Amino acid sequence: MYKINLDKYIKKNKKELKYLSIDSTYISNKNGKEKIGRNIYYKNKNGIKVTALVDNKGVPIEIDIEKGNRHDAIIAPKIIEKMEKNKLKNRYVLADKGYDSEKIRELLHKKNYIPIIPKRKTKQKINKPLTSKHKKIYKKRIIVENTFSWLKMFAKIDKIYEKTIKSYNGLLLLAISIIIFKKC
Repeated sequence: MYKINLDKYIKKNKKELKYLSIDSTYISNKNGKEKIGRNIYYKNKNGIKVTALVDNKGVPIEIDIEKGNRHDAIIAPKIIEKMEKNKLKNRYVLADKGYDSEKIRELLHKKNYIPIIPKRKTKQKINKPLTSKHKKIYKKRIIVENTFSWLKMFAKIDKIYEKTIKSYNGLLLLAISIIIFKKC
């Protein structure tokens, strides 16, 4: 159902794919047994990370579920590999400083996307900061945060109550299908 809804949405809204945003959110664990990782930034709790690539309406185009202790820059290449090669000009991928790596930038350039990722403070001496045009575009990245808040409105998505990741993934895809249905 998710793939059917997503394909219909993409055919109907090609223009909405000009700005894509990528980010991850941490989902804490209650009963889960698979792909669980302890995250020191969340009081050492066990959980998973859901990474999503969304368009500028907030519809998730690609998602990935990993252990909660994986860094964003390690998870992102999997999602970028799944993306279709861009055939149009001036398509952007927006990400936060956690995705600031040469590998991610190279993968996006190979797919013909323009990465807009701010530099980490440790790298700022070497690289230029974002231009004013890119800063204006970067403000559109907030939609990925909104998407995660929409997903977390579903109680079964906000915390993992299912024992298997397959069950949780099914609920996540169902929630995304509802979001797609509302956006069409």
